[in-house]
Amino acid sequence: MSHVLILVHRHDTFERERYVLHEVAAAWREQGFRVTVAPGPDQLVKADVVVLHVDLTTIPTEYVAFLRRYPRVVNGGVVDISKRTISGQLVRRGDGYEGPAIVKTDRNSGGSRERRLA
Repeated sequence: MSHVLILVHRHDTFERERYVLHEVAAAWREQGFRVTVAPGPDQLVKADVVVLHVDLTTIPTEYVAFLRRYPRVVNGGVVDISKRTISGQLVRRGDGYEGPAIVKTDRNSGGSRERRLA
């Protein structure tokens, strides 16, 4: 039986939240996969694949180091989703742009997860 490990932040409330990943994990279980949620990188768990689901803009280095111990990681290459990292579409004062713009903070969700998990 294959084992899927879902890595979440140690202070996250993953089990009480509503994520699409819950439905995906349920489908995996129905197909016979063992699914475990790891609250943080403190304990190495034998698994065939790890799914990174740390809901922060930038993944802490200890989590990235934990992931390196596994041969198969989903989302392991996505460790910084800040606006300035993923997009060059930035409007700055004095650049001549005068049209409408959608404002997105550098941090995901305005940094609300960072504040909550701090």
